[in-house]
Amino acid sequence: MSKHYVIVGGGIASLSALSALRAAAPNEQITIVAAEPHFAYSKVLLTHLIAHHIQEKDLFLTSMEFYRQSGVNLHLGTKVDYLDPDRKTVQLSDGTLLKYDQLLIASGGSPTLNGNFPSDTPDIRGLRTLEDARFIQERARHGAQVVIWGGGLVGVKLACALNEVGYQVQMVVTSSIVLSQVADEEAGRIISTRMQERGIGLFTKNDISRVLVGKTGLESVVLTDGRTLSCQVLVVAKGVRPNLDFLPLEWRTGRALPVDNQMRTKLPNVFAAGDVAAAFEITRQENRSVAIWPHAVEQGRVAALNMADRPVRFRGSLTRNALEILGMPFISMGIVRPLSINNWDVDIHKGAGFYRKLVYRDGKLMGAILLGRVEEAGKLQALIRRQNPVPWSG
Repeated sequence: MSKHYVIVGGGIASLSALSALRAAAPNEQITIVAAEPHFAYSKVLLTHLIAHHIQEKDLFLTSMEFYRQSGVNLHLGTKVDYLDPDRKTVQLSDGTLLKYDQLLIASGGSPTLNGNFPSDTPDIRGLRTLEDARFIQERARHGAQVVIWGGGLVGVKLACALNEVGYQVQMVVTSSIVLSQVADEEAGRIISTRMQERGIGLFTKNDISRVLVGKTGLESVVLTDGRTLSCQVLVVAKGVRPNLDFLPLEWRTGRALPVDNQMRTKLPNVFAAGDVAAAFEITRQENRSVAIWPHAVEQGRVAALNMADRPVRFRGSLTRNALEILGMPFISMGIVRPLSINNWDVDIHKGAGFYRKLVYRDGKLMGAILLGRVEEAGKLQALIRRQNPVPWSG
């Protein structure tokens, strides 16, 4: 009997799943529902687009011809309004009702736009989509002053991209350093200093208390320390929430869906991959969302094969972040701050232009920070995985 596989989402996890599913089930019906009107593209390259390192056409990972050859039913620019796991149906925003045999949720995430301001103001947005990148690039090109609220990976990458092409940018950061979630104090200070030396304004230990909007749009933001910054574009980079508003009410926790090592959720016949999936993370020994490109690719593939009754297992997540800060490469992985005094140790080496920190627990490598010199990254990542095997149960 023919099966119908439905994939919610149009990003890299979806694309990876489609390729694996079509190979494993060449004659079955596959439908993709994607909220954006584009074919799959690389969201990690959006800041490279803003920095003029690439052209817009270089973002795209595939074409209509690929989908046509895959024999997939495409619903682009269409959202899922509701998932009914009991009836095994998804209701789409265009009125279509799809019945599925197996469902993969790979709907990605959206910026967390919270605060004491009107989030529907066009000049206030995150950086998650091609439309966001186009808007920021165009407004900056016409002289808009950009303020980035948040000092995480997206905020730092965007600030550096805008700085590279000569646009004015300022950052408001809650902590004392940028990248506080993935770096330690010393690495964060080195990075923060480099950004300031290149002309990026940093307002640390601060937040935005309110925004001032005039007749023509956003005019300024007021910081918690009382200072006012002129601002025509505010980019909120304070985290991402999984796109799961279509789930039944009791499943809308605001967090990613826990999955087992086959990417199955607790909802029957429903799998998850990418930003919406909380898989087992090997250093913390718990399920959590690790929203990085390689995991999304692998999770999409694993989910698809299990949907097609080809049992495979996901090897577990490892928190890993890599970027270049104005010519300075930075990589962090695993646990970069010891969780306690007992049984934990660190090994730090530093010199002109580099900083390295290795974090151990009971003699096992649990995490690393590499700044300036990153040649060891692959070897250290392999060692962390080897010393922290995944329990293949559940």
